[in-house]
Amino acid sequence: MVDRTPTGRSLWLKHVTKRSLNEAWEHIKDGGSAGRDGETPELFAQHLAESIRRLNKNLRHDSHHFVPYNQLLKSKGAGKNPRIISIPSVVDRVALRAMASFLRAASPDQVSTRLPQDLVAEVIAELETGRWTSFVKLDIKNFYPSISHDFLAAVLKKTLRNDRVVDVFMEAVRTPTVPRGAPRPKEREARGVPQGLAISNGLAELTLEHLDRFLASSKDFHALRFVDDIIVLTHAQHSEPIEAEIRNLAKYAGLEVHDDSSGTAKSSRGLVLDGFDFLGYQFDWPRVTVRSGSVAKIEARLARSFTAYKYALKRSPDSEVWAERCKLRLEWHLNLVITGFTLEKRRIGWLAYFSQIRNQQLLQHLDAITQAKSIRFGVRDLHLKSFVRTYRIVSSKRVDKSGYVPNFDVISDAEMRLVLTGIFSMSNVERLTEEEVRARFLRRIKKLSRELEADVPNYR
Repeated sequence: MVDRTPTGRSLWLKHVTKRSLNEAWEHIKDGGSAGRDGETPELFAQHLAESIRRLNKNLRHDSHHFVPYNQLLKSKGAGKNPRIISIPSVVDRVALRAMASFLRAASPDQVSTRLPQDLVAEVIAELETGRWTSFVKLDIKNFYPSISHDFLAAVLKKTLRNDRVVDVFMEAVRTPTVPRGAPRPKEREARGVPQGLAISNGLAELTLEHLDRFLASSKDFHALRFVDDIIVLTHAQHSEPIEAEIRNLAKYAGLEVHDDSSGTAKSSRGLVLDGFDFLGYQFDWPRVTVRSGSVAKIEARLARSFTAYKYALKRSPDSEVWAERCKLRLEWHLNLVITGFTLEKRRIGWLAYFSQIRNQQLLQHLDAITQAKSIRFGVRDLHLKSFVRTYRIVSSKRVDKSGYVPNFDVISDAEMRLVLTGIFSMSNVERLTEEEVRARFLRRIKKLSRELEADVPNYR
């Protein structure tokens, strides 16, 4: 019997063709390290056609086996257990990218995650109506590692309507994550979704589809969820029953909501006028600003840029040419910290994330800090951009045609060569092909992207 459902076998086969897998490869080839099998993207490229052919065959016949993921520990701050990130092999990254594309096609409404700043804009719009007097703020404890595999498999069967495809996804989910050099585990994971995979966010969103239906079900409250953070705007008499229902629905997926009596401020209830935080924003209505911890991060990022400049000068203290190059690099780096940039159609940077704030004094404070440090470090002649002007651009709904915030998706080959030579001191750049130049440029920009994203709340 032919599967004619739009989310069944036929859709799966359209997303694991050789062409689709090659498109997935194009997205991942310029970044990422080797997986547990030791193969880098460069080595994979040497036998690309054969590897894509084999992967296509295995995915079509449901016989692809995932290599155990490498473990990367990512700090969540002092006193907190680190977040465990799973690093797949290159061939698995290609497979997972294609699987993520299929998942979006199978359930576009549920799998597509809105940007956090868009949710914050919706909170602001609701508060401006003056309708709501109370809030409920909830945080799901240990979200990704706690998801029930039985519940996830049931949701996938309902959504994808093909058991063999579900098995491929569950194979990816159950593949263990182990430290580099550790022996391969004999048992597979029994719960949780590995973080860092192309399918991780989509699977997590599907898991809470039943909760999202409840959050959108009533005129007595307005609720929003982003990954494990939930905010409910309501009235005092509704707060307790709403919270109880959310806690109950989370349990179906094997999840637990933080107890508001834990003292961690992860979950709380109160009056809107008393203030609350959500996704790194602080709502002291009508002022909307940034939580103090995130302000401290951008201040520290600015300070580190100047400190790095000071130590770089010491490598060749008597060279005016070297001093000028160090100053040029400092100016380039600081301006990207201030404005952020666009890469792969995503806006990246501190103000890109906090584009919904209403606190001009904070922006002026950051500009003042930058200018003061320029004077202190003897580089007052730097041509630095402004947090205030950047905010006007990133918070506007109009398309930025000024180029004030760089767009590295449209940067020319000549500009990339200038950056590699003048900023990163690379030699013989003129001998490189356009493809080699772009690969080296992107490698450095993606490294900077990861650094800047460490300054904003992380939900990946």
